[in-house]
Amino acid sequence: MAEAGPRIALLVDKIEFHAKALTRSFAKLGARAVPMRLSAFSLDTRRPSGIAIPGFGTGLPNLILVRAVGLGTFESITLRLGLLHALKDMGVPIANSPRAIELCVDKAATSFRCFNAGIPTPETFALESPRQTRALVRRECARGPLVLKPLFGAQGRGLKLIRQESDLPDIASMAGVYYLQRYIGVERDGFSDCRVLVAGGRVLAAMTRREQHLITNQKLGI
Repeated sequence: MAEAGPRIALLVDKIEFHAKALTRSFAKLGARAVPMRLSAFSLDTRRPSGIAIPGFGTGLPNLILVRAVGLGTFESITLRLGLLHALKDMGVPIANSPRAIELCVDKAATSFRCFNAGIPTPETFALESPRQTRALVRRECARGPLVLKPLFGAQGRGLKLIRQESDLPDIASMAGVYYLQRYIGVERDGFSDCRVLVAGGRVLAAMTRREQHLITNQKLGI
């Protein structure tokens, strides 16, 4: 007997409050969300679609909602995105699209697109050379701090304020890439940031978060 209601593959890194809240919300709408990692998808040409997804038998989801792609090697990320592209070509709705993910999960690609679109953003640098990065930090930190971020990552994990050359971690801990942005803000009784959600040119929601340290969202889980 076929299962009633649409089935959704909810792609996450961990089953944390985001996944649980979304699963409950979909259930209220009559849909079943199955939280999983994208790394669980695999190529299997014995299947009718050529792709195996745990929890969906020989079928495919009615929707794929991508909350996280997950960390991995170049090869594993290429496989994951390739499978999403294939599923999109087969007509499976994916939010967000694989192309949007490629542009947004890579902070350097996002920064470059914003720069070319004339969208004001903090001065940004992405380098693979430790020597060139140290020289950059010596020069740029004379004007103020920089923020070091993992090229791939979210929820504030791995952020570090760089005030001087000695603050730079080993490049191996940054997966081979130093991605730096000019720190813009005022340190007064801790740190704060503003998040504004915009769709179709309209502001839909906004929030301010405050903490005693640079990372304002990791501990709060938002």
